Amino acid sequence: MSRWPVINSWFWERAPFFRILLPFAAGIAVYFWGWVVNIPPVWFTWIACSMLVPLALIISRKQTPLVRGLTYAIVNILLFAGGLSVSAFNDVRNNSMWFGRYLEPGATYQARITATPSARDKSWKLQVNLLSVTDSGRATPVLGRAFVYVERTNLVPAFKKGDTILLPGNWERLKDAGNPFEFSYATHCAHNNIYYRQWCNAGEVVLYAPQDPAHEPFTDRAHDWSMKQLSRYLGADKAEGLLQAMILGDEINLDEDLREAYADTGIVHIIAISGGNISIFFIVVAFLLGWIRHKKYLWIKYVVALPIIWFYVLMAGAQPSAMRAAVMFSILAFGIMMQKNKNGLNQLMAAAFTLLCSEPAWLFSIGFELSFVAVLSILLFFKPVYQLLPITGRKVGKDGPKILKVAFAIGDTFGSVVSMSIAAELLVAPLVMYYFHTYPVMFALANVFAFVFMSITLVSGVVLVMVSPLPFVAKPLAAFISLLVKIFGFIVGHLQGAGPQSFKFLKINAWQTVIFYIIIAGLTTFILRRKRQGLLVGLSAACVMLASLNIGEWRRLRSRKFIVYNVANTAHIDYMAAGRYEVMSTDTFQRKKINYAIRPTHIGWRSWEGNDTVRNEILDMNGKVVLVLNQAIKGTEHFPVDYLVVNYDRPDMKRLLNNFTPRMVVTSDNFSSRQMKHLSYDCSKAGVPLYAVADSGAFVLSN
Repeated sequence: MSRWPVINSWFWERAPFFRILLPFAAGIAVYFWGWVVNIPPVWFTWIACSMLVPLALIISRKQTPLVRGLTYAIVNILLFAGGLSVSAFNDVRNNSMWFGRYLEPGATYQARITATPSARDKSWKLQVNLLSVTDSGRATPVLGRAFVYVERTNLVPAFKKGDTILLPGNWERLKDAGNPFEFSYATHCAHNNIYYRQWCNAGEVVLYAPQDPAHEPFTDRAHDWSMKQLSRYLGADKAEGLLQAMILGDEINLDEDLREAYADTGIVHIIAISGGNISIFFIVVAFLLGWIRHKKYLWIKYVVALPIIWFYVLMAGAQPSAMRAAVMFSILAFGIMMQKNKNGLNQLMAAAFTLLCSEPAWLFSIGFELSFVAVLSILLFFKPVYQLLPITGRKVGKDGPKILKVAFAIGDTFGSVVSMSIAAELLVAPLVMYYFHTYPVMFALANVFAFVFMSITLVSGVVLVMVSPLPFVAKPLAAFISLLVKIFGFIVGHLQGAGPQSFKFLKINAWQTVIFYIIIAGLTTFILRRKRQGLLVGLSAACVMLASLNIGEWRRLRSRKFIVYNVANTAHIDYMAAGRYEVMSTDTFQRKKINYAIRPTHIGWRSWEGNDTVRNEILDMNGKVVLVLNQAIKGTEHFPVDYLVVNYDRPDMKRLLNNFTPRMVVTSDNFSSRQMKHLSYDCSKAGVPLYAVADSGAFVLSN
């Protein structure tokens, strides 16, 4: 049998699984974009199965070009329908037992806490799985996931992971704050089959049954025990949260400033469990089994490593990046055990297909997309970049000086890490700019330090957990890890400030991201395969990108916007003009919360430079008068306005309506629900519409 031709072959010929993945992923995307509605999941399967009969008839006949075309079309329709079917079956809303079908305010819901409670400003956040609903004395088994926010009365949560609790029926649909360009948290939760939440007073949640350790999965017990050991020796230190995130995939104690520093330097990937962790685990296993040297018995190392790696991935919460790495490693391991040739591209596509079959919503997971694209980029571009660097691939003959051999070996290792970093960044950069609006200039150098730091820290952290019963060994090791984290933090802190400030406020939309990839594809095709068509495509796409950016800049300089943000329990108001912003009202005590809400807007409208000093409280927007009241005023003079923004506690709405006779009243989110009822009543009585950002999202006026 002849080998598959790989010389001068197209991408999909070297990775035939790509042909399967593409229509399958298209079916998933169509379902989650809502283009297919009100069709039961069984219909997708029926449509797919009905294609098998004509497919069998076509294949059995003579293979003409028409028959081959029909076969190709039917196979793609089958895969597309398969993507729809898998998505529909994984959508909890299509399940008759979903608790969202049993929403009754007077019912009692039984739920189990599935994650460690996390602290918020005024509440504890619980992630729960619903078990049953009791209404009018009748209990009905249900399923589904939700969030419960319980009033925070002390520093220690009243409930813990694994507890079974009773909840009231105060459910409400998850919704976004409605601020411009914000990350859609509601959509993110929907992709994880979470659609509802509720807020409860401390007395409204009742402990039904405490956690039973006997029924807890062994992987969960191993995870919790490892978390306790890291807290025991690294408590009250940034190293605790970092090691818990890197080794166990639990970011509950991760320092936000540390995460931001890693993101700004392009090394945030070391926090997530991914291929690096899997590789290090396999290296350790291979080292311990180093006495097996014959290639014929290499498969034994993979047989030993596979169950260890899968136990580790499950213990760490089965994150998308970890699952992708574990599945790809498993496919590679099975190929080696069966003595098959390695095909990294095809194995990556097969791993993605396998993961999407189990969790189709991972197609929209940022972690899954970044990890998949990073590996794809490394597979495509590592060798060309490695060959271009002058310090890689250099060797000395057998009789050469030993010091020169060591120097070349160090240079080659350093060059390999830099090559891998550059190769990964080629395809990851557009996604990073699209999702995170930043581009780390020092990513290549930062990733070299990150590779060394991650290797040492991961191994040290695992050893720390293993030797934790021996304090005289664990304590010095914990001190070493803590020192290592501080040194690396010092390096990252200096790298974080490098590069232009504007690179932290980049904004490209979905179409510009696609154009960016066309530029990369065209130019790399020209450089690597010497095809002039690639240069033409790349330069043409670059011209389109420049035109798009110039049009966006022209619109930005001509636009004016007035925004009242929806920030929980506080207020912030901006006025933007000619690419700059001015603050009209803010809460200096809630700076971190406000920055989280306003940063996407400043980036989205390219107005990240401005004045944080509160300016005048009245402005004209295309002949419409806008008045912002940050405090009560005296006097009874009549001054008509179009929009009255009320932004202080306990306003006398009747007097304000008489004084200003506004066409609309806008309120920020710093009023209690009781105050809002009074304000709404007064406005309704006067016939003036009330816009409450807490209910309707941010209020935006544009010219």
